[in-house]
Amino acid sequence: MDSLRVDEREPPLAVAVVAAASMLCAVLILRDLPARSLWTDEFTSIDVASLPLREIAAWAAGDVHPPLYYVLLHFWRELAGAGETAARIFSVLPAAATVPLVYLSARHVAGWRVGLLTAVMLAVSPLLVLRGGMVRWYTLALALSWASILFFLRAVEGGGLRRWALYAAATTLLIYTHYLPGSIVIGQGLYLLIEHRRDRRLARNFFLALSAVALLYLPQLGVLASQLLYAPHHGSPAPMAYGLKGAVVKAGYTLYAFALGETVLPWDLKVTAAAAAAFAAAALAGLVGAWRVRGVPAFVLCFLIVPLVFLILLTATVFPSESFHLFPGLLLFVLPTFYLTAAIGLTVLPARLSAVSFAVIVAAWCYSLGNLYAKRGYINPNYVIPWREAAAVLEERVRPGELVIATDRSLYYYRRGVDMVLLDETKRKGAVEETVERSAPPALWLQVRDRGNPEDTRHIETFRRSLSGRYRLASALGFVAEDPMTVSFKERLLRRPVPKYKLMIYRYVKKEEG
Repeated sequence: MDSLRVDEREPPLAVAVVAAASMLCAVLILRDLPARSLWTDEFTSIDVASLPLREIAAWAAGDVHPPLYYVLLHFWRELAGAGETAARIFSVLPAAATVPLVYLSARHVAGWRVGLLTAVMLAVSPLLVLRGGMVRWYTLALALSWASILFFLRAVEGGGLRRWALYAAATTLLIYTHYLPGSIVIGQGLYLLIEHRRDRRLARNFFLALSAVALLYLPQLGVLASQLLYAPHHGSPAPMAYGLKGAVVKAGYTLYAFALGETVLPWDLKVTAAAAAAFAAAALAGLVGAWRVRGVPAFVLCFLIVPLVFLILLTATVFPSESFHLFPGLLLFVLPTFYLTAAIGLTVLPARLSAVSFAVIVAAWCYSLGNLYAKRGYINPNYVIPWREAAAVLEERVRPGELVIATDRSLYYYRRGVDMVLLDETKRKGAVEETVERSAPPALWLQVRDRGNPEDTRHIETFRRSLSGRYRLASALGFVAEDPMTVSFKERLLRRPVPKYKLMIYRYVKKEEG
C-alpha cells in the first residue's frame, strides 16, 4: 500500500480541472430538470418564498426551519423569474460552487491529488445530480458547510481576525439556512479537541468566533426554542423512527445513497455488489491510509461520523417524523467527506487494485446516472412521478361536474381547470366526505400513491369504503410501472397488496338507483 503524499506541489492544471468539474456538475444537474415534475416539498419552498418577507419569517417560526433559504429564494425569484426552472437553478448554483470549496478543503487535509479526486467524484455523484436541482435547502447548506469547514481549517492553520470573521460569517449563514448542518460546529470543536487540545490561543479564538455566531443568531434563539418544543408533535412518527433497527436502516441507506445514488435498486445485485466491494476496498484503504497522516482521521470522524450519529439521535428524539428516505438529502453536506475517504483509499491502494476499484465505481455511477435520466430504478417515487403529466391527463378527461380528489399536494399544485380537493392529514376529518355529499358529482377521480405509511393507507382506505355505498369503480390509470422486485419486497414487508404503479388514479361513477 502506497503512502499518502500530502505535501506534494500542486500542478497548475489542477485548478483548470476543478473549474471544469464544477461546470460539468451544473450541466449534469441541468440536463434532466425540465423533464422532472416538482414534488410536494419543492412546492412548499416555492409557496413560502412567494410570501412577503414578514410572512416568510412567521411561517418559518411556525415550522421547523430557519428562514434564510426561503428569503434568498424570494429575492432570486424576483430577479430570475417565478418559473420552475428558475427556482431549480437557485439550487444548482451552490451545488456547482461546492466543488472548488471541497477541493480546497480536501487539499488542505490530504494533498492536491486527494482533493482533486474528491472534487471530481462530488461533481459527477449520482446523488448530487439527483438532489442538486431540487427546490430545497440541501445545496445551499452543502456550500455553506464547506465554506465554514474551509475557513475553519485556514483559521486553525494560522488565522488572524479576517479568517476567523469569514468562518463566523459562513457558520452563521449556515445555521440560518438549516439546523442540522449545525452539527458541523460540533465536529469543528471536536477536531480542535483531538488535534490542538494544548493550544489555548486557538481555543480562545474559536470560542470568540462562536460567540460572534451566537450573538448574530440571537434573533432566532427564541424561535428555535419554540420549534424544538413543537417538533416532536410535527407529524406522525415515520416507520423505523426508533430503536437499533431504525438507526441501522438510516445509516445503511444513507451510505448506500452516497455510494450509488437513489436510482439503483438494492436488489440489482450485479451493480450493487460490485460497487459495494469497490467502495468498501477504497474506504477501508482510505481509513488505513488516513491513519498515517495527522488530522485526516479526526477530519473523517468529525465531518462524517459525528453528523451522521447526531442526525440519527435527533430523528429518534426531536424529529421522529423524518423518514430514513430523507436522510441522504438531510446529510448531503457530509457527502464530500465520504468521497474524501474513498479518494484517499484509491490513492494509496496498489495501482492495479486502485484501477479496478475506480473502474467499477465509474461503471456503477454511469449506470445510476443512466437510470436517473431514463426514469428507472428510483427508490423514492417522489422524484420520478410525472405529476405535471398526470394533471394534464385529468384536465383532458375530467368532464364538467366531476370531482377530482388528490391525496398528494404535488397533483393538487399542478391542477389546471379541474375541480379538485385535497385529502390529507391537514384537512378536518370528514371535510372531503362532506364535499362529496354536498356536490354529489356524477363521477369522481381519486389519486392514490402508496407511501408505505400505515396511517396514510388507513386514511385513504377509510375514504374509499365511504364511497362504496353510492359509487362503483369504473376504471383506473397507472403512471410509472413499479419494479416487480420492488412490489414483491413491499408486499412482504407491509403484508398487504401493493399497486403495480407508483401513481394510480381511479375513476368512480355513481351506482344506478333502483
